[in-house]
Amino acid sequence: MTDPVSATMLIATAVGGGIQAYGSYSGGQAQKAYYNYQAQVQRNLAQVAALKANRDIMAGEVEAQKYGIKTAQVMGGTTASAGARDVAVGTGSTAQVLQSQRAAGLEEQQIARQTAAERAYGERIEASAKTASAGAMDVAGARAATAGEIGAAGTIASTAGSVAGRWYDISRTAGNLAPGTNLALGGATGTQPLQIVPDYYS
Repeated sequence: MTDPVSATMLIATAVGGGIQAYGSYSGGQAQKAYYNYQAQVQRNLAQVAALKANRDIMAGEVEAQKYGIKTAQVMGGTTASAGARDVAVGTGSTAQVLQSQRAAGLEEQQIARQTAAERAYGERIEASAKTASAGAMDVAGARAATAGEIGAAGTIASTAGSVAGRWYDISRTAGNLAPGTNLALGGATGTQPLQIVPDYYS
C-alpha cells in the first residue's frame, strides 16, 4: 500500500504536468488567434488598397473626359471664329490651329490617364504585399498551434514517464521492506533523510 507522502508526490507530479501541458496548448492557441487576427487585418488593408486602385483609374478617366470636353470647346470656339470671318477651317492656319489644339487636348487626356494608372499600380502593389503578409500570418498561426500541441503532448508523455518511474520506485521500495516495518521521517523539522524504523510492537 502506498504511503500518503508518496501518493501526494505522485498526484502533484501528475497535476503539475497537466498544468504545464495545458499551458503549452493554450499558448499555441493564443498565438494562433493573434496571427489569425493580424492576417485578417492585412486582408482588409489589401481590399482597401484594391478599392483605391479602382478609384484612381475612375478618377483618371473622369479627368481625361474633362480635358476632352475642354478641348472640344476650345476647338469649337476656333471653328466659330473662323466661320464668322469667313475663313476655311480645313486648310491654312486655322486647320493648323485646330490640329494643335486637338493634339494638346489628347496629351492632357493621356497624362491624366497615365497618372491615374501609376497611382493605381502603387495601390495594387500594396494590396499584393498585404495579401502576402496575410498568408505569412496564416502559416505562422498554424505553426504556433502545432508547436503548442506538440509541446503539450511532449509534456504529457514526460509526466506519464515520471509518474510511472516514481510509482515503480515506490513499489520496489515497499516490496523490499521487511514485514512489520514502517517508514518514518526522523528529526523534528523533517529535514533528516527517510529512515526505516522497525516496529517492535507488531
